[in-house]
Amino acid sequence: MDHRNTAAPVRYARDAVWVRAGVGLRGSGGTRIALTGPRRLARLAEIWRRLEAASSDPDVSPVAFVGSTFVEDSAVSSILHVPASVRRVGEEGEWTQFVSSQALADALAADAEGLGEHAAHAARELPDGDLGLTRDEDDEETGDTLPPPSAVKSRGAKRYTRLVKRVLTRIAAGEAEKVVTSRAVDLTVTPDVLGALPATLAEAYPNAWTFAVGGLVGATPEMLAARDGDRVTSRVLAGSLPRGTRPDAELRAELTGSERFAAEHAHAARSVIDGLARVLTLENADPEPFVLELPNILHLATDVIGTPTGEIGLLDVLDGIHPTAAVGGTPTDAALAIIADLETHDRGRYAGPVGWLDAAGDGEIGLALRCGQVDGHSIRLYAGGGIVAGADPAAELAETEGKLRPMREALGDATAAPDGDTTSASEGDTAAPDGDATAAPDGDATSASEGDTAAPDGDATAAPDGDATPAPEGDTTPAPNGDTTPAPDGDE
Repeated sequence: MDHRNTAAPVRYARDAVWVRAGVGLRGSGGTRIALTGPRRLARLAEIWRRLEAASSDPDVSPVAFVGSTFVEDSAVSSILHVPASVRRVGEEGEWTQFVSSQALADALAADAEGLGEHAAHAARELPDGDLGLTRDEDDEETGDTLPPPSAVKSRGAKRYTRLVKRVLTRIAAGEAEKVVTSRAVDLTVTPDVLGALPATLAEAYPNAWTFAVGGLVGATPEMLAARDGDRVTSRVLAGSLPRGTRPDAELRAELTGSERFAAEHAHAARSVIDGLARVLTLENADPEPFVLELPNILHLATDVIGTPTGEIGLLDVLDGIHPTAAVGGTPTDAALAIIADLETHDRGRYAGPVGWLDAAGDGEIGLALRCGQVDGHSIRLYAGGGIVAGADPAAELAETEGKLRPMREALGDATAAPDGDTTSASEGDTAAPDGDATAAPDGDATSASEGDTAAPDGDATAAPDGDATPAPEGDTTPAPNGDTTPAPDGDE
């Protein structure tokens, strides 16, 4: 049976999903809090502590979903969603949870008080239908919301390769060792396809973490940090080669023997190890990378494991490592400055933390990759790659094509591999994991600034307000039988 008929569509302005291998959580309704400005993860953590502490039901351990931005100066809001109803997907369990108006008011007031001169960025409750996506007026790609309908095509492939060349010039000048460039693609999608997207992704990629939080929907292969009691784990992926072009033995030899791949991976791994060492006692301060085999790609991967050194929650752990070199660059501040200088628009929540957490401080927070941001009639897809000295602009462009493919195929996009370039990328529009790659065509296959209709039937109508379809709140992600996904924590 078609999986679209076995799961309820997601209403992005009120539902949240986190599922892997058919097991996870789905929440609906409730309270959604948005904030902008500085110290986002720390503020979200404090708001969550206040809300869960005010929970009046001793039999319920509250759960919240979270989605934050790539950088703090984004005009897009970070989200904390405390659903009114939560259901375990693939397991027994369903409960309701309640945020009192007084507890909410106190948490919002405390956030505003702590911001001082930044009070304009204070947390607020989102009204129904609002995904918290308003952007700066000078964002030339998106305007007031992300993204606006348009039939104007841009030359995204050429822009992206020019961006890579400019970044290489800055790297050669000694400004940074690695910079993660990126691009975006805007598609118009029918409501049924958009609403079924989490189920489609979960069936196609059961070993990735399928998520939908604040309208950001995708299937990430990378776990930024997970906490279970006293154990915190993180997996770093950087450096990759697509399978099928050569024997696997040759690919493994290149991954493990290439100075370029070694440097790229070391940058990403060290940023996570050093960040976690400030809040964890690490099992191994210098873990060895290994080759992670996925169905269509091989990755260099490093696992980092540790125990918290104090009373800290999962968001506190993340606050010390995000953004990592895998999505920003090295040195981080220098790389982010180059990105801000050369890329022309807001990355939003792409390449930011996304996942869930509970009252005990446990949870799973992935890196928002292989994803798109829903907004009304459109979805914006994201991809990119890490640039180090010696990178080939054409190969970097091809890498982004492969990274876009999972989402485009899930959307039924007939333009998933055309010869011409119709992307909406503005110089490499959105961050993507460095080295996070899949096989890709030579040409830029991404769709035009909104002009590309991803829907199979060509219907360009989409649900308003990010609400794909007003369906019931069933399980959006049935566990498929076959596993064709990137492996656990793998980068597909």
